[in-house]
Amino acid sequence: MSYITPHPANRLLSLHTDPSITGTVTPTVLGTITVPGGSMGPNGMLKITMLVSVTNSANIKNLLIKFGSFSAYTLNLTTSNSAQTLLILRNRGSLVAQVMNPSGGGPYGNSNSAAITCAIDTALPFDITVTATLANTGETITLNSFDVEVIR
Repeated sequence: MSYITPHPANRLLSLHTDPSITGTVTPTVLGTITVPGGSMGPNGMLKITMLVSVTNSANIKNLLIKFGSFSAYTLNLTTSNSAQTLLILRNRGSLVAQVMNPSGGGPYGNSNSAAITCAIDTALPFDITVTATLANTGETITLNSFDVEVIR
């Protein structure tokens, strides 16, 4: 039997401190992970997973994932207690051209939305941020887990 050895450049960047937002409707950054420049390589990818807990109500709880200043993924939650997302960003043979799954859809299966393309210079370090916004100050969003897996 043969085994595949992981590439030595693969790494997991994690944030597990349970930051939360309550009492404000102002957008609030709950987490930031910096991806080291050049760590993806021209054909690498990032797998970004996020687990959140929210107040179960009809009010919208909004989460936004950004790569630097690029708004990459939006999740609007209403009548649920939690959500987990997986966003996959792939370099396309270049350090400055990427493609990823559309907002609101899962990373696998069908979507009525086109794949999203962007131009992030992954040769340089860049931040991935999770920002939360509430519609009602009496509710809460908690970022339970935020992981970025760099696959080269």
